[in-house]
Amino acid sequence: MIAGMPEFEVSPRGYDVNAVQDLVGRAESALAGRDPAQRAQALAAIREAKIGVVLRGYDRAQVDQYLAQVTRELGG
Repeated sequence: MIAGMPEFEVSPRGYDVNAVQDLVGRAESALAGRDPAQRAQALAAIREAKIGVVLRGYDRAQVDQYLAQVTRELGG
């Protein structure tokens, strides 16, 4: 199980930091709890997310890998 905010590298053109942190927070809360509705909402948020690319954002490959892993853990 993933625990805590992962440490993503910052790249010149990466994912928006605030958007990623929001998704990670939702995912971590859902994984820590036992509420199926919360897990489903977090999974839907990840699947529907359109994270913007910005200057000096989180490394896209690392974030994509994390989101793929957490999607599996949430039952997706």
